[in-house]
Amino acid sequence: MDPMLLPSRDPRVRIVPQSRLSRLLPLLWAAPCSAVGLALATPLLLLGARARPHAGTLEVCWRADDAACGPVARRLPFCAVTLGHVIVGVTAQALDRSRAHERVHVRQYERWGLFFFPAYAASSLWQWLRGRRPYWDNAFEIEARLRGHDPCCTLRTMPFHRGRLVDHVHLRVADLAASKRFYRAVLEAIGRGDAIDEAQDHFAADELWIDRAEGPVSRVHLAFQADGPQAVQAFHAAALAAGGRDNGAPGERSYHRGYYAAFALDPDGNNVEAVFHGPMTKSADSVIVTPAA
Repeated sequence: MDPMLLPSRDPRVRIVPQSRLSRLLPLLWAAPCSAVGLALATPLLLLGARARPHAGTLEVCWRADDAACGPVARRLPFCAVTLGHVIVGVTAQALDRSRAHERVHVRQYERWGLFFFPAYAASSLWQWLRGRRPYWDNAFEIEARLRGHDPCCTLRTMPFHRGRLVDHVHLRVADLAASKRFYRAVLEAIGRGDAIDEAQDHFAADELWIDRAEGPVSRVHLAFQADGPQAVQAFHAAALAAGGRDNGAPGERSYHRGYYAAFALDPDGNNVEAVFHGPMTKSADSVIVTPAA
């Protein structure tokens, strides 16, 4: 019996096996998006790009390696783009590096079809309206980084150290009283009010030291540890209530899986963050240093 024929009442009827049919339908559903990809790839192929089939997709690369792609291509903000089952990369090396990531986008096209284009744009617009990054915080890109096992998403799967490199952070501010109000509020919000040590000429908390600037003020990115999403949310609310400006609402970021953070600008424009890295085990809550007698 022909293995491609399944039993039926009418022997003239040829039934396609479910496994093949289930593969064909996503290809057809994503076909209009693949047509857009082919339209983009065609002029590149006429100008010397190369194409190769790979696992059900067509990969098109402008040049073979990074050194040969030219200065314009090297300045592009991306190394590859996926349109349906067509993946266009700057170089063959870039396609090799980003293949797992782009394959997730292929699966997204197979689920969404032509609706992927407005859905992707809507996700980016929503993140922009929330004060977040339209590309990095786009839901489709986050899925691609996580499922594609991008290095930036797996960085925190291995042990890492805190508390042994930075001795202190010194901020010089224009208005010490305003900075005291801001940092007192945010530190109390994340449960570190017990670390505060302030006097007329300074404000301090563990490694943080703040005093009045006699010249230019500081411009830094400062991140405080939080013990959960609720503490991050409390930090953001306290920062805005104490005179800070919103620089990123509470939410999960794509730096690595479980990175939950919020950002606010202090009175001098420093970017202050509270971050919860997700469940993890610390060897100690803090390092206690006792000066020698």
